[in-house]
Amino acid sequence: SAFSRPSWTARQPPGRLCHLVYGVPEALVPLAVRTARERGAAVCGPVTGEPPNPWVELTPALTGTER
Repeated sequence: SAFSRPSWTARQPPGRLCHLVYGVPEALVPLAVRTARERGAAVCGPVTGEPPNPWVELTPALTGTER
């Protein structure tokens, strides 16, 4: 992966970091949640929607389907 964690995030507790990711295929929601946690975020909100309003529907991560 080309991901490089910003150095300032290492000084923050996980509860201070949130990943909001849109356009996630429903089958990949569990991967998005795991990846966010591995990258230091305690909160992750992957949604399947697309712009202009990807959050028009409840995210699968909030309905428990990511498990």
